[in-house]
This record gives sequence, C-alpha cells and structure tokens, in this order.
Amino acid sequence: MNYSELVKSAFKLTIKNRFLWIFGIFLGGMTGFGNFQPFSKKDLNSIGLNQDKVTNFIYQHLSTIMHIAIGFAVFVLIIIIISTLAQGALIGSAARLNQAEKMNFSLGLIIGLKYFWRILGLSLLVMVFVLLVLFILGLPLWLLIVGKIVWLAIVWGIIAVLLFLAIIIAMALILPYTYQILVIEDKSIFASLIEGKKFVRSHLGPVIIIYLISIAASIVFMTAFVLALLVSGGIVFGIGYAIWLASAITGA
Repeated sequence: MNYSELVKSAFKLTIKNRFLWIFGIFLGGMTGFGNFQPFSKKDLNSIGLNQDKVTNFIYQHLSTIMHIAIGFAVFVLIIIIISTLAQGALIGSAARLNQAEKMNFSLGLIIGLKYFWRILGLSLLVMVFVLLVLFILGLPLWLLIVGKIVWLAIVWGIIAVLLFLAIIIAMALILPYTYQILVIEDKSIFASLIEGKKFVRSHLGPVIIIYLISIAASIVFMTAFVLALLVSGGIVFGIGYAIWLASAITGA
C-alpha cells in the first residue's frame, strides 16, 4: 500500500469538498469533555466549608441547581445528536465522493439521518462494553484494597491497567472500520462489528500504520491550530496595546 498517495488522496478530497470540514468539526470538536472530580469532605473543610453548609446551600438554591442540571443535560443531548449525525454524514459523503459521485452538505446530512439510530446504538453498545470491562477489572482491585492485601492490589492494578489499555487500543483500531462498514455496506450493528474485526485482523499491519499516520496528522493539525491562535492573539494584543499606548501618549 502506498501510504503517501493515500494521505495525498485524502487531503485532496477534503480540500476539494469543504462541506466535509463542517461534519469533521461537529464530530471532532464535540466529543472532548473531561470528567468532573467532585470535592471530598476533606477538600471542602480545607477551603472553609463543611458538609452542613454545603447541604444548606443546595436546599436554598435547589431550583437554580435543577435548572442548571437540566440545561447541561439538554446541551449534552444536543452534542450527542449532532456528533452522531456528523459521523454518518462524513463517512457516507467521503465514500460517495471517492466513487466520483456528486455530494453536498444536504445529501451528507440525509445520509447522517439515515444511519443515525444504528450509529447511536453502536456507540451506546461500545460505552456499555467499556463500563463492563471497567467493572470486571475494578471489582477485584476494590476487594483487594478493602481486604488490605496491598501487594496483590498493586500487582492486579498494574495488570488491570495494561489489559484496559490493550482493549482500548484494539477498539481504536476496530471501531473506525466498524462505523464505515455500517454506513458504506449498510449492515447491522453486530454484523458491522464482526466484519470490522475480521477486516482489522486480515489487514493488521496497514491498519496500524494508517492509525499512526492519523494520530500524527492530528498532532500536526492541533499544533498548527494552537500556533495560529497564539499568533492571531499576539497580533490582536499588539494592536490593542498600541492603541492604548497611543491614547495614553495623546492624553498626556
């Protein structure tokens, strides 16, 4: 496989059909949420709060907190809907453009709507699987910690982390092709998973190389994006500082 030609072809396809950028932004820019780590009682006490004060605050502002929670839930729901639509639209549009078919944003959106529920179902299935793996790996660790078998807990913790990383890497290799098979070949969720696993197994070397290329491309893009933000921010700051300095001098 000529990987340089593969990258060039993908780059040309993306540059020529800029509506793909919109789907890519919706898909990539709406899935990067971190986890919120709640404060412990010790943390609250260390900043001058106690559990009673926090409880009273919650009761006094319960309506506001509920509104914020509902608003956040609606926001997350909108993100899930848009990113799921964008995923199907991006895959379907790229596949048809690669076959020299005419495509635009509207047609891509129709494809995204067609496969919305299957893509969402596959994503939920993956989420449940990850949670199940975490439970299976984490339960023995929790029991060992409760039983105060420290050395065995450390050993199992290391093994569990390595196993989890191996599973995540395998999923990262298989899932992109599973989603593509689901949309391009119009298969069911489980059939797509089976075919995706077979494809990766029979093309493991090229799949790994393409995955590494995509990671490198993402790093290059993000680096360029951050540098562009820094440069543009520096220019804006410089202009603002020049205006402030000029006004200060004029005023003096």
